[in-house]
Amino acid sequence: MKLIIDPGHGGEASEDNQNTGAEGSFLKYGEMIHITERELALTIARVLRNQLKRRFDIEVIMTRNTDIYVPLKRRTDLAADENPDALISIHFNGGPATARGLMHKQGHRICPLQQPSTNV
Repeated sequence: MKLIIDPGHGGEASEDNQNTGAEGSFLKYGEMIHITERELALTIARVLRNQLKRRFDIEVIMTRNTDIYVPLKRRTDLAADENPDALISIHFNGGPATARGLMHKQGHRICPLQQPSTNV
């Protein structure tokens, strides 16, 4: 099986890269941590790649392995050239600082790290 993982966004803002994704902060052990969607998506993509390769011996192709901007055309060209069995695109949404949990359209509750997550 061949899989492409596309960690959303990537790279610093530039003339070519207007959208670097959501950004946010959270409190961890008394320290405010700033995180960007592009960093989180890449981290999750790397963990997923490593787990899939190790546990299931799946061929995994990443659209990016570092924090660089990859144009959408290059991402879609890679998918067309590699003809994978599946493509996973990883993105995160931002919300106001007052959010205490968001309801996903498929019925899963997404909560900040300090709250327990529940399925509805």
